[in-house]
Amino acid sequence: MQTTPPVHLVTIYRPPQSKKNGNNFRTFMEEITAYFELLVISTGILLVLGDFNLHIDKPADKEGAEFISLVESLGMTQHVTGATHRGGHTLDLVLTRNQDNIVPRVAVEDKCLSDPYPVFCVLPLHCLMPKTQEKATPTLPPDKDSKDLVHEFSTFFIDKITRIRASIVSEGKSKSFSLTVQKPPSCALDMWEPATEDELKRIIMSSPSKSCGLDPLPTNLLKQCVTPLLPVISTIVNNSLITGDVPSAFKLAHVTPLIKNPSLDPTVLSNYRPVSTFHLFQRF
Repeated sequence: MQTTPPVHLVTIYRPPQSKKNGNNFRTFMEEITAYFELLVISTGILLVLGDFNLHIDKPADKEGAEFISLVESLGMTQHVTGATHRGGHTLDLVLTRNQDNIVPRVAVEDKCLSDPYPVFCVLPLHCLMPKTQEKATPTLPPDKDSKDLVHEFSTFFIDKITRIRASIVSEGKSKSFSLTVQKPPSCALDMWEPATEDELKRIIMSSPSKSCGLDPLPTNLLKQCVTPLLPVISTIVNNSLITGDVPSAFKLAHVTPLIKNPSLDPTVLSNYRPVSTFHLFQRF
């Protein structure tokens, strides 16, 4: 069972003794003793369930008493109480190891049509979420050298931006317009109010904890060490506001080409869009 901690679930059925099946109690005890001796040294939590067809509810029953004596000698506990079938005896058992320090909640539902009765067992465990595996799909043109791909994508995207800029300039020149002279404003925004360390800390702590390869340190680590770094960050931000200039190192981005649709041809560069990830301070 996929739980925390892991559980080894063992189910056992001992058919009633009869001449036809050749089942006898002595053979059963020899086999179950050898099996239990292996189970009790296993790792994880051990849970043994089953129909043993022994009247363990009767202290005078020699076979039931011998089986319970074996269970207790191996450091195990039997948790079912009360009748588990219409004959009034306890045949269906739930066994755990004492060292596992786990006590299941066991209940027998005797108001039903089935015989033996259903036995419900609840364990205080946490089930692990199943691991999902995503099918990997190619995101870049196959059979290409990585350096050649970088050069081809870089050339393609730069040429695309150049063409877009050229079309914007040509459209702007073709249109004529007049600008009505307005009165000068009564007030002007000629400087920014400096950002405080509290403001910057609030922005940093509320930002997503994702990082870019350009970052000097991971964002989650920055959040853990933000207090002693605030004076440096504050100086960088406020100097940028005062001078109206962003440091060149902060103008860089990692560009990843992502295909627009998985059904498109991955060998055609125009089927990709550039996705940029920016430096930590650009995301503020």
